[in-house]
Amino acid sequence: MRLDVNMSRSINKTEMKTGMQSLGINITREEFEAFWKAIYNAHKKLQADTSKRSKTINDKQKPPV
Repeated sequence: MRLDVNMSRSINKTEMKTGMQSLGINITREEFEAFWKAIYNAHKKLQADTSKRSKTINDKQKPPV
């Protein structure tokens, strides 16, 4: 929440990079890009897994036809 300076309820690349620098974490641009990509991919996978689970639960709750 402290990193979200524009109160968008999500962290953008600039906010993350600035937050890491304020914590004294010094990484190269390439390292940061790889880090950001890993976070993005993990988030997308989590969203897909959650959506798949939700669909399975909804299908189980439907009455047989």
